[in-house]
Parts: sequence; C-alpha cells; structure tokens
Amino acid sequence: MQNFESPGPRPAADLMGQECLGQTDDCQHVLFKFQGREEFVDHHGLIHEGFLASMLVEVMASTANFAAGDRRFASMISMSADFIKSVQPGLLAGKGAITLMGKNIVFIEGLLFFGEQLVARATGSCRLLNTAYSGWSQLPELRNH
Repeated sequence: MQNFESPGPRPAADLMGQECLGQTDDCQHVLFKFQGREEFVDHHGLIHEGFLASMLVEVMASTANFAAGDRRFASMISMSADFIKSVQPGLLAGKGAITLMGKNIVFIEGLLFFGEQLVARATGSCRLLNTAYSGWSQLPELRNH
C-alpha cells in the first residue's frame, strides 16, 4: 500500500481524527484510522451510531476520491449501514473497497473495526463530479434540489 496526503482541509474528517494509512496501487482498497472520541458517546457511554455512520461515509467517499484521481471528487448519494456491535471510545480502523467504478457513479463498501472486531459495515454509491465544480455556488443543479 502507498500513503496518501489529503489535498486540503477537511473539518469533519479532522473532528473524527481520520487518517489515511495507505492504499493499494490501483486505489481500489484504502485503509484509514479514526479516533472515537468521548464527545461522540450516547448516554450509555458508547459511540453514537451517527458518528459511526459519518466514519463510514468518510471511508467510502475517500476511497472513491482516491480511485477517481485528482480531477474528480466523490459526493455520496446513497448508503445502507449495519451497526453490528456497540463500541466504546477509542481507535477505530476503516477499510474501503471499490465494488464497481463507472464513468460517473462508484459503488463502494466500507467496514469499521475496533481492534479485530467488526463493528459496522456499509455499502453505498457516490456521484463523481469534476473538481471545477467543487464550490457549492458552482453546483446549481444540486443547490436547487
């Protein structure tokens, strides 16, 4: 696996402590780590599933971004998640994999682990957009819906 540096600021990813650990040469599989913080817990002291879902979105969208290359970026359009095991705050690992890469749509899978234990999994799809349209004001077709 090769390492990859994020091209710019990503506040949501930074909040979750996302860090890319590496990717395969063909960018079809990417590894990440996240920090499940105390601020993410519910009244039982377990990480809220909404934060786990956000981590899965980051795993899948980031994996699609790596596979798409520098001139495209991925915007999630669907996701189905399973929360398999509740988890306490701590270090989590994420694995993303491309299922099918089309011209404008990418189908992806995401897994989250706490140690060796699978805690959540998801499948989803992303729309690939040109980086020239990375600003919200430049996306009238999305802004008006």
